[in-house]
Amino acid sequence: MHRDRKLSALRRCLKDEGWTKGSEANFYCPKHEHHKRKLAVNIENDVFHCWVCGWGGHNLLPLLAFGGKDHSDYKDYLDEQALKTTAPKENKEYDKVRLPKEFRPLCVDWGTPYYHQAIGYLASRGITADDILTYKLGYCEEGKYAERIIIPSFDEYGDLNFFVGRALWQRVGLPYLSGKFDKNIIFNDLLVEWGKDITLVEGPFDAIKAGTQAIALQGKFLSEKLLNKTLEKKPKVHLALDADAQADSFKLAEKLMVLGIDVDLIKWEGGFKDPGDMTREQFSSLKRVPFRGMVDVLKYKVMHSGSLYQ
Repeated sequence: MHRDRKLSALRRCLKDEGWTKGSEANFYCPKHEHHKRKLAVNIENDVFHCWVCGWGGHNLLPLLAFGGKDHSDYKDYLDEQALKTTAPKENKEYDKVRLPKEFRPLCVDWGTPYYHQAIGYLASRGITADDILTYKLGYCEEGKYAERIIIPSFDEYGDLNFFVGRALWQRVGLPYLSGKFDKNIIFNDLLVEWGKDITLVEGPFDAIKAGTQAIALQGKFLSEKLLNKTLEKKPKVHLALDADAQADSFKLAEKLMVLGIDVDLIKWEGGFKDPGDMTREQFSSLKRVPFRGMVDVLKYKVMHSGSLYQ
């Protein structure tokens, strides 16, 4: 769908005119009764996120479904997504990965209000001065990534292969922002010792809390490069996807086990939902439960009415 068509469809299905700024639209969250328009939708890449309840996704179907699955807007968008998944793969063009020209390393005290805000935000997330040096964290005061922490990624040779900007405030927009970069990478491969166990997590802040042996998937799926290197090196894998992604954890664990990889699952306790919300000590104290293959899969399917593969 064209940008204007998507915006019109969202307004109809959500029954909310919302308000727009650039490529972002903001609506009342249809899932919960929030009293402010805190549901941010990027009309260009179809990512959405509610700043109140944390609900989000990577296509517009969950939002358009509020207009009914028999609605023409829902059907048109669904047909478009189906064409994308069945169309032959094309050579994609990606942006060259360069840090923003406004990038400032946080290991330097710039003495500005934005610098102190960035340091304060990291401190509130439990990120230390040593972490800033290890992960080469920075921030921007101006430009496309203004008021965002910049988290870079480096390949095994130390070359920059990706970066993502994390918003300091809700008003900045969607929580994470990056360029049109190739995601077929191993996030911060430079830090990983492949002769030891590795931990797979969803986001870069999760990886910082889980240690240098943790790899951020930037989602819930392995990139081709990460899968191939895991099969080559055969480390033991600890899966620590967010607590609300148990079905995805089982799918990924089963895939790795079939390929001969020893897998443990993190047992979430204490009300925590992801490593980024925890201290290192809290995360390291969580139990690692060996994945037992179909025994665990079937147990999960029975407990969740067969919903694992739906």
